Formats: sequence, structure tokens, C-alpha cells
Amino acid sequence: WIRHATGSLPASTGSGGEPPAAADLVSIRAACTEEVEAGAFYAALAARGFEMGSRFRAVKRVWRGAGEAIGEVEVPSGAADGGIDWHLHPVLIDACFHVAAATLAPGATESYLFAGLSRLVLHRHGVTRGWSHVRMRPGAHRDNSFAIADVVLFDDDGKMAGEMTALTFQRVRGALARPVARPLSSESSVSWASRMASA
Repeated sequence: WIRHATGSLPASTGSGGEPPAAADLVSIRAACTEEVEAGAFYAALAARGFEMGSRFRAVKRVWRGAGEAIGEVEVPSGAADGGIDWHLHPVLIDACFHVAAATLAPGATESYLFAGLSRLVLHRHGVTRGWSHVRMRPGAHRDNSFAIADVVLFDDDGKMAGEMTALTFQRVRGALARPVARPLSSESSVSWASRMASA
């Protein structure tokens, strides 16, 4: 693995207010009428150069509407966590990014990579399945070079588990946009490790 970037995420004590109200998942689903089967969804990602092994295919179903999408997400059983007590499992966070790809027009060939995030708030601990609701910001595209979305993760009861504000994706051009020659084997093992950052 090659380290391309580093960063820090300071903890916040929060506002101390009431937890967010539960979402009306039925209404959100009603606005996203076009269902995309999981196999077809990940095949479309692979065509853009993002080949996901079975341990990272956490989107079970996805529906898209006008500038938004909602996906049912769940950490796959094969995504071993080594007993780590994650506040929010990394594979589930990644799945929220995947759902954002569903907002692209059917047949679109553009490839985008995660480039930034303005704010991350986690409301619930230990969520391993739920619903990722993505809304693209109107007018966020500039010559298709980037896209900005707001993402909310709900648990199965519609309670807000996390918020990602101003999730920014940069369009990939040239060699990076081509599919990989040999994707990670499905037999490869995944081992998560928890480390304290150095001061």
C-alpha cells in the first residue's frame, strides 16, 4: 500500500441537544423510483474502474431519483473486524460513498474519487446496516470536474446514525479512470487494525 494523504479527525462534544428525529424512509423511497439491482450496480462501478471484492459490496439494493438516491447498506459477513468496536464500520462508510454513484445518469462513464468532506457527525454507535440517502447539491458540477453531495445514514428504524456534509468527489481523467487489470482476489483476506494516532 502507498500512503497518498494523511489527516486528523478531532472529536467534538456536540451541541447537547435532542437527537435528530427519525426519517420517513417511505417518502424518501417514493422520490427514488428507479431500482438498480446490486449486481448491475457494482458492474457499472467496475466499468468505471472501481472493482469491489465481495467484502466491500455493502450496497444490497439502491433506488435513484432526480439528483438523489437511497441504498440499503449492510456490512458483509466476510468483512472481518478483528473484534474492534467501531463507532461506524469503515465498510459502511465506504458503502455510503458507493450510493452516491447511483445519482449519475444511467450509462454514464465518468469516474469520480472522494476528494473531501466538510463535516462528519455520528449519532449512533455500532450500526452495521441501514439506509444511505444521498442528495447531490444543485449546480455543484462545473464542467463535470467535481460533484458535491450530502449524505445521511439511517438505521433500520429510520433513526439518523450519521451525517456527511459537503462530500466532494473529483472527476478522474486519463489512466486512473481505466479499469484495473487485475482486481483484488475474492480470496484475499481483510484485517482491520485500530491504532492510536501519534501526538
